[in-house]
Order: sequence, then C-alpha cells, then structure tokens
Amino acid sequence: MGHIEPHDFIANLFDAVKRFNVICLDLCRDMWSYISKGYFKQKVVKGEVGSSTMPHKVNPIDFENAEGNLGLANAVLSHLAEKLPVSRLQRDLTDSTVVRNLGVGLAHCAIAYASLLKGLGKVRGMRAFVASLDIPEDAKERLAQLTPATYIGKAAELAKAI
Repeated sequence: MGHIEPHDFIANLFDAVKRFNVICLDLCRDMWSYISKGYFKQKVVKGEVGSSTMPHKVNPIDFENAEGNLGLANAVLSHLAEKLPVSRLQRDLTDSTVVRNLGVGLAHCAIAYASLLKGLGKVRGMRAFVASLDIPEDAKERLAQLTPATYIGKAAELAKAI
C-alpha cells in the first residue's frame, strides 16, 4: 500500500474544467472577431479607456482579458492534471509542492469568467444583426428567441448517433 493520497479525482475535475475553458476561449475569440468586423458593437462605459489610437473606439478588452486568463488557467490545470496522479513508487512527495498551486489555476478561471461575462454584458446589436440578415422572417423570429439557456443545437441528435 502506498503512502500518498491519490489525486485522480482532481485530475479528472481539472480535465473537465479545461474542456469548458476551451469552449469559453473559442467564444472569446469569436466575439473579438465579430466586434472587430463590426457585426456587434459594445456599449461605451463612461470613464473606460478606448483604443489608444482611436479613443472613440471601444476595444473588446474584456474578451482579450478572458482569453489570456483562460490560457494561463489551462496551462496550470494541465500541469496539475498530469502531475498529481503520478508518483515515484507511491512515495513521491512532489505533489505537496504542486497542490499548493491548486488555487492559481482556479483563480485564473474565476477572473476569466468574470471578464467574459463583463464583455458579453457590453455587447449590443444582436437583434439588429438578426433583423439585417437576408433570411425568411420566421427564421429571424426563431433566432431572436434563442438564449443560451434554451439552445442545445444538435446535441440530442448527435448523442443518439453515438
């Protein structure tokens, strides 16, 4: 019998968090692109600095901050998920050094999620964008009714196909 605490559950949890973070990272990059291309606009927040070269422009800084923190979080969580389940002859105590940094990866997640939500809260123009699409009116109405809570896409269909 070994002398160390197994950390497999932490590795499994952090692998799941990393997958969620990749989805959030993709959203950050997409939103940055949509804003940069002018598909969406951001609300101007009084006192917030815009672009250094174009003060009237609002940079998607919250999405950029979220992206950076998600990258850092996943780097730390990857190391933890790979390191913690492994030990030398069940007597390796290097996990004690690594475990002290559990909060680092999770803190970057918390900062990233807050930045992402802040950025999403500044986005305006979704309804105007949908209204401008060259698609049938019933499709516009369906799109306008979508919310993150009600949209599951083809998840059910894909799950049944497995």
